[in-house]
Amino acid sequence: VLDAKRRDCFHNANENKKLAGAIEDVLFEIKLLEEIESPFKKLSIGEKSETSTTSSR
Repeated sequence: VLDAKRRDCFHNANENKKLAGAIEDVLFEIKLLEEIESPFKKLSIGEKSETSTTSSR
């Protein structure tokens, strides 16, 4: 952090409303993605489903 401040690369979201908004937007999107992914994390390609169906053409 000190090095970033020396190089003027440090940005404080408390002082920059656009930066704060961008951070909030990304955190919200990440939370949505995690909620969408969670049911799929339980699935495994190697496991057989209880209701496996086969179809032939």
